Amino acid sequence: MESTILKEDDLQQANRNLWLKALSAYELGNFEYAINLLSTVVKNEPGFLEGRKSLRKACLHQGKGKKKLLNLSGGGFSGMKIQSIIKKDPALAMEECEKALGKDPLSLAANNALFDASIAAGYPETATFALETIRQKYPDNTANLHKLAEHLLNLDLSDEAMKVYDGIVRVDPTDMDAVKGAKDASARASMAKQKWDSSTGMRDLLANSDEAAALERKNRAAMTHEQLLELRNDLAGQYDERSGELGYAREMAELHEKLDEIDAALQWYHYALSLSAGDPYLQRKIDILNDRKGERVISELKEKLAKATDPGEKHELEGELHGIVAERSEQLVEEAKGRIERNPTDKQLRFELGQRLFNAERFKEAIPQLQQARNNPHIRIRAMLLLGKCFEQNNMLDMAANEFSEAIREITAMDDTKKELLYSLGLVHDKMGQAAEALESFKQIYNADYGYRDVAERVEASYAG
Repeated sequence: MESTILKEDDLQQANRNLWLKALSAYELGNFEYAINLLSTVVKNEPGFLEGRKSLRKACLHQGKGKKKLLNLSGGGFSGMKIQSIIKKDPALAMEECEKALGKDPLSLAANNALFDASIAAGYPETATFALETIRQKYPDNTANLHKLAEHLLNLDLSDEAMKVYDGIVRVDPTDMDAVKGAKDASARASMAKQKWDSSTGMRDLLANSDEAAALERKNRAAMTHEQLLELRNDLAGQYDERSGELGYAREMAELHEKLDEIDAALQWYHYALSLSAGDPYLQRKIDILNDRKGERVISELKEKLAKATDPGEKHELEGELHGIVAERSEQLVEEAKGRIERNPTDKQLRFELGQRLFNAERFKEAIPQLQQARNNPHIRIRAMLLLGKCFEQNNMLDMAANEFSEAIREITAMDDTKKELLYSLGLVHDKMGQAAEALESFKQIYNADYGYRDVAERVEASYAG
């Protein structure tokens, strides 16, 4: 699709002069003046995306520290009214959206409307910017992420769409639409790299009707174990002709995975990764399967240990289990570090690394990761809980208490997370010799859930004494 983005040199001279004045005002911190100038520029030049992005930044800077801004839903913005304007004059609708975004730059409703207006007006890149702005405030809003991924696919940006789908899977591993979307986007990206014509059907790429029949079998919604074995054997017979094809390697990896043949699946995924020049979806599949393989080994050892009756055998199995758990813990840490190297700004990945460092009892290393993860509103409380526990393990009890207390204040309902925070705070107060404060935390849980851990025993003992 041909780009609709205007560059600075494309601007009419009068608008270019306003743009340069706006940049100067922005640099001097005169955001109100910059906003007035930039609003005029994007009104006159709706395809000037850099100007629109600068306008959004200026509005955000101007709104810092103003609590009122955080509570706005769009300054009286009417979605129904804007949809009516879009049908008649999409360019005017974009102007109306900008007015609302001037009051609340991260408004969900106004940015969604800007997306619709930009599509209608023929500015797909601006539409992308609108959804990315929503993503900035709501990084784990999977509905928005699906919308963004589909939009990117419509723009033939398969690699970018695949990354968005992969992000959805990290938020919700059970989202099968995202899993399928990532696969389809990766396939489209591979086809584009190999310069396959998008109008050419897959059947036209097959050598004969037998291969076509095999593909039909593969695409059935559900296949029996015997059908999967048959398909795997069919594909294995094509190895000599197709061993260097990325698509073939992926098919073999996915089939072995469906058959629960993890070692073979990992070999094929690694091979596919080497053919794909670092496909993030394939790397994620490798990480997931390595996790599954490690958990399976540990689970099997635990079962053996539970059944063992000979003291010598039990001692040997306990030592083996301890070694494997420690080794697995370190492996998980290294995998999490690798994911952060590929996506250093992803706060969810920071939380995963912090959690794994905590499980490996590397508490000091976990602290900076969890502090970054705390900035993601969707995982903030969980990160604060774990961060408080890291402080506790490092005997920084006052900091642990502060972290738990702050997280408690942010939760209104007495859910399981708040109970755990209150219990953890009570234990920290107890360690600090603050019996009254500890009891107050335990009492809050007692009033809501009598059977939570040993809370009843602790509270009732205080009265008995």
